[in-house]
Amino acid sequence: SDLSPAILWISGWNVAALVIELICIARIHSLIPVLAAPIHPQQSGDNDNDIDDVDDSDSDTALESEYLTNTTPEPGSNEEAASASTSASTSSKHGSNVSNNKALVAGAPECNLAKQKEGASTSTSSTASTSVLSSIKLYLRQGAATYGGIGLALLHLNTLTFSGLMTAYLIAQGMTLDKIGVLRGVSNAVGLLGTLAYRSSTEMCGWSLEFTGFWSIVWEITCLSISASSVFFGDSTALLVAGVLPSRLGLWVFDIAIVQMMQEQVPVDIRGRVGGVQSSMECMFGFFPFCLGLMFSKPEQYSVFVWTGYTAVAIAAFVYSCGVYLPFREEEMAGLGRFRVELVPMTDLEDQSESTPCPPSPTSPTPTTTLLPSK
Repeated sequence: SDLSPAILWISGWNVAALVIELICIARIHSLIPVLAAPIHPQQSGDNDNDIDDVDDSDSDTALESEYLTNTTPEPGSNEEAASASTSASTSSKHGSNVSNNKALVAGAPECNLAKQKEGASTSTSSTASTSVLSSIKLYLRQGAATYGGIGLALLHLNTLTFSGLMTAYLIAQGMTLDKIGVLRGVSNAVGLLGTLAYRSSTEMCGWSLEFTGFWSIVWEITCLSISASSVFFGDSTALLVAGVLPSRLGLWVFDIAIVQMMQEQVPVDIRGRVGGVQSSMECMFGFFPFCLGLMFSKPEQYSVFVWTGYTAVAIAAFVYSCGVYLPFREEEMAGLGRFRVELVPMTDLEDQSESTPCPPSPTSPTPTTTLLPSK
């Protein structure tokens, strides 16, 4: 069949999407002028070089002192009883020792420089590994954003989407390409509705960001339960598709919620390093299903992908619930979330009541608890 119309359609669609994306980016920069301001971070590389130079000079000075200490004669009782002739010969020997010391000290920096050149490659690799480890440790110290990011990365293990693996399986089950194309279009439309659902959840309903992420991941795991049940009904494609289509709504909402959480909770000066670790984790988990495809390539083995994806989403829901939502809920119940508890002495209430016609409050010094909206 002729694929020219499809190629032209996809090319035109990508060009149109690029124009729209550029217009949206320009609009955002016009609304937020601070984004156009250049950021001049501290040149950490220069500082590291300066530190290395200081360390080298200190090591050379220490080496010089070591040579002088080892070669300088220690004072003793024999020096006090030395004769004039013996002192003369000692002076000549001491002069030769000094000259030898200078030669040794002069060669010490060269020896140190040679050692540094020999270990240059080793230090470079160790510096790179240290940087990776420090970035991972920094990522793990971001509290709720860390748990949310891990949950989002785990979702990349899920193959219960209209990706290449699931498309190949549906074709093997006898589904036509036209029907698969329509289903993929519906799936993308449901995903786009997730943007509206996120806005409705956070703005119209006034729900918190943590709760929005919670209900979205619960929605996804509930829908994928229908897909997972297809394994018990002879690999029914109807159940598989019926669960995958609505699950896209929860996936998109959860993705937006986690990205927004990282924007709000991760400091701006380390946001790039944290985001780099997050992207690396997502790529690593996204690569794993293709490795499974090499090991389980037969259509009758697709149940492995079903259970792998379903388990990954379940673990993501568990990590997010225990690491983000439940701690947030506990703080909210304790008065640290939407409301904060303050102990206001009765004397302060009496001072406020003097300017009002209300009856005077009791003079008991017992404090009262009031609920004030959080800042």
